[in-house]
Amino acid sequence: MTQNVWIGVDVGAVLSASETTERASLVDDVLAEAIDSQFPDRAGAFARTVAEHEPDVIGLQEVTLWRTQQPADGPETPAEDVALDYLALIEAALRAEELDYVAVAVHEGLSTTPADRTDGGDAAGLRATRDGVKSAGSC
Repeated sequence: MTQNVWIGVDVGAVLSASETTERASLVDDVLAEAIDSQFPDRAGAFARTVAEHEPDVIGLQEVTLWRTQQPADGPETPAEDVALDYLALIEAALRAEELDYVAVAVHEGLSTTPADRTDGGDAAGLRATRDGVKSAGSC
């Protein structure tokens, strides 16, 4: 079974913003949107689908790990405070359905931090990482 769990936001505006102040404001908006995307509910719905179909292997895309940092210092120190961890939420939802799946491969291919975010905003140093996970269940 494969599933794109959807990052929950359109990060294109942040990546294409040319002005530092515009990018900083958009970073705050992106994190708020990610939190508002109700990922825990979506993880629960996904786990119920897995329970219904009982696949041997699951491949997931956009299994994002959102991190923040206060105060912001741009790229000097990567953000490490976990704000939202899609993999942990999916694993918890699968356990709640009494499903035994284990992440056997995690691709940490994307790590993006607005390089010039140094204004001390709430989502300062926002960093999104992890874009793919493969899980295997008991056969």
